[in-house]
Amino acid sequence: MRQLTKLVVTLITMILMMGCSADAESLQVIRASELESIKISTSEISKFQRIVAIASGSFEIIRSLGYAQNVVGIGITEKSDQFTNLPVVTDGHELNLEKILLVKPDLVLIDSSSASKIELLDKLKSLEIAVHNLESIYDISRVPSKVMEIASVLDVPEAGGQLLATASSSRFDQSELRVVFLYLRGSNSIYLIGGKGSGADSLIASAGAIDVGAEKFDQGFTPLTPEALVAMDPEVFLLMAKGLKSVGGLPGFLKLPGVAQTTAGKSEQVIVVEDEVLLSFGIQTYDLVKQLNLRFKEIRD
Repeated sequence: MRQLTKLVVTLITMILMMGCSADAESLQVIRASELESIKISTSEISKFQRIVAIASGSFEIIRSLGYAQNVVGIGITEKSDQFTNLPVVTDGHELNLEKILLVKPDLVLIDSSSASKIELLDKLKSLEIAVHNLESIYDISRVPSKVMEIASVLDVPEAGGQLLATASSSRFDQSELRVVFLYLRGSNSIYLIGGKGSGADSLIASAGAIDVGAEKFDQGFTPLTPEALVAMDPEVFLLMAKGLKSVGGLPGFLKLPGVAQTTAGKSEQVIVVEDEVLLSFGIQTYDLVKQLNLRFKEIRD
């Protein structure tokens, strides 16, 4: 009897583990460390030897250009599993002067999300530290201009051209799969639907699906309502990893008003991407689109 009980417990455990594995597999996070990484070799010498890369996607592009060794600090948006050995010099999205000065940079790359403290930027410039404000982009078609802007700042134009010749952008055939991107920060009660110009719309379209949020809303982000979600009735949810975690993982997400009433909610079709890579718009964005296309095909088939 004891042996039979032990066998039953073992079988139940195996079934539960299989179920957990299937769920984990269906929600496997697309991470930067798993995407194709391109690094070119160049004889050009960067104008700057100690770079703080705060602008979104800037470190990944600098690394692809072949100058990762010149980066001495990064912003929170550049922090991911593959970049763990560099100090973060921001407090959230805000610049931290003390942390920046600690790594003794000769160049600080920022963008619109980190350019709010004018007096801090003036202080850096007064210390003869170059500051360059990169234009924030939310469209994959503008990645080449971002690459060449960074290459120009570093004074390595040949490296920039070589990188763009090596990297390849693909746009896949349009399917009828209906996808919606949700920006979630449960701890701060922030629940938004991605619309036209969110950045995710460019990725979803390039990967061959339909962004139903962009079809419905002209602005980048709109507060999430159950009525809007049910009306759009997406077949797939696209989420950031930290966003999903902030609402209690998949079980918590499915309890959000309106989610369970959608086709995507009923079938639990959720694609999760690491926060630091989804809207970074660097060279790895090209491979991200390929991975999204593969996930879309799996769901459609």
